[in-house]
Order: sequence, then structure tokens, then C-alpha cells
Amino acid sequence: MKPTLTFIHSPDPLYADNQNYGVEFMPLWVFNLSSNLNNKENYNITLYDSRIHKIDNIVESEIFIFSGINQDLHMINSVQENLQTRYPLSKFIIGGPITWSFHKAKSLYLLKEFDQIIIGDGEDIISEIIENNLNNKQVDKIINNEKRFPLSKSKSAEV
Repeated sequence: MKPTLTFIHSPDPLYADNQNYGVEFMPLWVFNLSSNLNNKENYNITLYDSRIHKIDNIVESEIFIFSGINQDLHMINSVQENLQTRYPLSKFIIGGPITWSFHKAKSLYLLKEFDQIIIGDGEDIISEIIENNLNNKQVDKIINNEKRFPLSKSKSAEV
């Protein structure tokens, strides 16, 4: 059976409604990151957005992958805690603007419940991180990828 990867978008509802004018869309990071997975046909890939889907409908996944901005911290932590309680054997990864800014502010401890914290672009490294997690290989808690991923090399989303 294929392992499941679940991409989680849990924005702060007040910020999302006021700053994004209530527009409900899955952010581009999900499509860009998932389309750059090696051997993506070997995974069941699901997308979850807390503004659209109910948290109770999230099924078990081997790996949950989060991203967000600083304003989303309480929602991200709330969803992660809920899923960790329900699925204690799952791995939890977070990246995106929140990790970069928390790293700069020396506040990464606010994301301590995650198995891996990726600082910087994840497109070139996410496949290796996922494979190492699935094969129970050692993966550093904090992964600082200083190499930028050129958007011109993005693949079309096939998720």
C-alpha cells in the first residue's frame, strides 16, 4: 500500500478573512512542493485546508507537511496537536515563511512539536526527507537549506 502524504494549510481565520478577503484557495506552495516530489506516483497525496475541510475528516497519514506564516502559529499548532494525538506514529514536517522568520527571531522553539523544521526552500530536499522518514533513517530536526529553488524550474502540478 502506498504511504500517504498530507499537505496541511491552516491559516488564521481572522487574518485570512481580513487580509485575503475571505478568498479560499490552496496556496501555491502545496502545488509547487508536491509537484517536485520524486516518484510522486508512489504516494497517496492529499491536501487539507482548515478553512474548507473539517479537521475530524483528516485521515491518517505517514507524514503531515505544514507551511504558513507567523500569524498562523496558533492554528498550525492546534491542528498539529490534534493530529499528533490521533496519529502518534505519524511524522510532522513544517516549512515556509514561518520557519524562516522564527529562525531569524530565535523562536524555533515555538515549533518544537514538529519532527522536522525546514528553513528555506524545500523543493530540492523534500523527497529525501520524506524517504528518510519513511525508511526510519535519521533526519535532523532542523534543516537549513540556504540554496534557493528557482521558480523557473517548477514542474506543473500533477497532484
